[in-house]
Amino acid sequence: MKLTNYIPAAVAAMGIWIGAGTVQAQNTAHNTGDLILAFQNVGGATGSDSVVLVSLGNAANLYRGQTASTLNIANVGTLLTNTFGANWWDSGTVSMSALSAWNSSGLNTSLLDGDPTRTVYVSQARTEAGVFGEAASVGWSGISGSNLSTAATRMLQVAGNLEGGGEGFALAISTSTSHYDDNNPFVGSNQGTAYTVFPGGTQYIFNLGNFGEFGGVLAEGVLDLYRFQARNDLVGQYGYGESNGVGAYQGSLAIDQNGNISYLAVPEPGSMILLGAAGLALVARRRFKKTVS
Repeated sequence: MKLTNYIPAAVAAMGIWIGAGTVQAQNTAHNTGDLILAFQNVGGATGSDSVVLVSLGNAANLYRGQTASTLNIANVGTLLTNTFGANWWDSGTVSMSALSAWNSSGLNTSLLDGDPTRTVYVSQARTEAGVFGEAASVGWSGISGSNLSTAATRMLQVAGNLEGGGEGFALAISTSTSHYDDNNPFVGSNQGTAYTVFPGGTQYIFNLGNFGEFGGVLAEGVLDLYRFQARNDLVGQYGYGESNGVGAYQGSLAIDQNGNISYLAVPEPGSMILLGAAGLALVARRRFKKTVS
């Protein structure tokens, strides 16, 4: 299932709400279980007291097990510039990560779009372009059900800002109420343990120069997205019989200098040949342009 047409007209028109995190009416642009892309600027000169949260739609339906990438899901360039300053992508201090959870209970046997409770989606910085369709981050394994419950509880606190925050798919909020900065700490220049569960952190830190071209995107930063489940015994669930507590790579989230967010999914095996051919054609085209320019 592609992400195309997910964002309604109001969202596509960049409806953005900026608030202080107080609980308001249900935000129709965000639902429980939606994937959130979050940004902060720890130690930065501008916006160090703010967090930006972006709701990207249902994690299970739109990101889990996808085989088709979708470019330009949403644009938050103006919001990031207004919050963290011009050239936020070269700051060396602005960071981003992805998160999603819909329930933290270890007793609930309900499913949300096939995901059991305590199912968590979480990111880790991609360290290099690597092989498209494969993770280029360390990932995690051996995460217990109780730890996933803890992570889900803390992620739901972050998500609560969007659920009660106006009518936009993106918002800037104070660190004093966001819960995000507390759960994605830095120890000096290094990331601490995120959500008290994921050592080494979940964030990509933007540095001088871009990440490079990845999946058709000239990216400033790329995150690998992992799915964790705490149980595998519910008939009808996604991941039935598969390992618990092991991060399963789903795809990658990328953002460019203009603030366009894209999801680069794991392609079907048959499409890898086409991707390879397309890549060779792109290289040849660039060489030709370079020669004649």
